[in-house]
Amino acid sequence: MIDSLMVLGHWPFRRIDDVNITDFVKVMDKSNVEKAMIIDVNGAFYRDSSESNYELIEALKGVEDRFIPLGTINPLYPGWKDDLKEMAERSGFRGLILYPNYHGYILSDERLEKLWEVVKSLNLFLSIIVSFEDSRQRHPLDVGPVSESEIIGFLRKHPELKLAIHNASYGMARDIFLSNPNNPNYLFDMTFFYDVPIGETIRFLKMVGEDRVCFSSFYPFRDYKIGIMKVKETGVKNDSPIFGNNIRRFLDEME
Repeated sequence: MIDSLMVLGHWPFRRIDDVNITDFVKVMDKSNVEKAMIIDVNGAFYRDSSESNYELIEALKGVEDRFIPLGTINPLYPGWKDDLKEMAERSGFRGLILYPNYHGYILSDERLEKLWEVVKSLNLFLSIIVSFEDSRQRHPLDVGPVSESEIIGFLRKHPELKLAIHNASYGMARDIFLSNPNNPNYLFDMTFFYDVPIGETIRFLKMVGEDRVCFSSFYPFRDYKIGIMKVKETGVKNDSPIFGNNIRRFLDEME
């Protein structure tokens, strides 16, 4: 089983239980999770976001085989290209986490065209977190979610890039899929499918297919079991590609 999103670092807007990488491994072991994609959320807030990459490398020492780290760069920060190449070529990161809402850009910004070219040349997997909190109760200094229209436009313009869309609401995920039904290069998790009847979630899986969804715990923002239960309550089997093979397929295609 592969978890597509665990979050290390400090969240400034509410208390998150003080966990370290040892705690991450323990909860993974309890749920028979082999590997997890992991980010350092400090990169969303540091002036030089690439510093969070060094933090993540340090945190993973001794357990590198259990994690797939996603690095951070701010494409509006001077020297981002060098930071990105160092992240991928020297530090071995397989993917890049995007924070357009925290770093102050939109995905359609023409200044980002060079970024997408470098991402393709380095064979990087992309990840985007629509929102960390329910937008109805977020801290007043926190930013709003990434917009549905931004993601739809990005997928239409760059269908060749591989993207995991995390924490989209049920309605947003449905609309994104219906706007880009023939693009096989993006995945959803169902972590933020709040207050959605099981019947609707089952219909969503039938509509998009199990090969378009990935399991995400979003730990420690949420209890680890919730992400697994969110998927299993739809009736999918333990060998569903949702629990790992969809992520493996993306990574294998990028070798």
